[in-house]
Amino acid sequence: MALLAGCPQLACLTGLSLAGNCLNDQHVRILVDSPYLTRLSALGLSMNRLSIDGVEALASSPRLQSLTSLGLSDTFGGDVGAQALADSRQLKSLRGLGLGSNGIGDEGLLALVNSRHLTRLSELWLGENLITHLGVRGLATARNLRRLRVLSLFDNPIGRIRASDVAAVLDSNPNLRVDLSSKSIHSSVRRSLRRRYPERVSV
Repeated sequence: MALLAGCPQLACLTGLSLAGNCLNDQHVRILVDSPYLTRLSALGLSMNRLSIDGVEALASSPRLQSLTSLGLSDTFGGDVGAQALADSRQLKSLRGLGLGSNGIGDEGLLALVNSRHLTRLSELWLGENLITHLGVRGLATARNLRRLRVLSLFDNPIGRIRASDVAAVLDSNPNLRVDLSSKSIHSSVRRSLRRRYPERVSV
């Protein structure tokens, strides 16, 4: 990783994917300290193994202020990592954030959508996490949904969700499309949402 981070040619890149490379916290710290990442707009680090230390190194790096897209699916565990990203002033330019399969629950979801810094997000991918109907219900009053266009929550344990919960979110955010695909959702809720929002919700 030190060879890559020290390569001047990185300064020519606007996108870099290192998904599935068995990266750890130390690798990420070395990478984000590189002086050649300032033009980077897209970074993919999914399917690696980071602790909160690695996530915080990413979130606090001044080299990543130009990032508009960040992929961290299947990379870290839980709400603490989501909170670190939500608290990041360095990632304020993000428009797309992929965090699938990270064990994120309601607390992490609501931290992200209420972040003071991630106000430019237009796409947020949180499939295969631990978000429940309570997290979805909390979206109705979230700070940042006005700009959000795509919210993916597929395969989360939201089986107790009510059609009215989703309606409150969609009605207050008319440009938002939501993926709630889950076998646990009651068939009557599915029918109601498909009928009322055929182009805006997947269930």
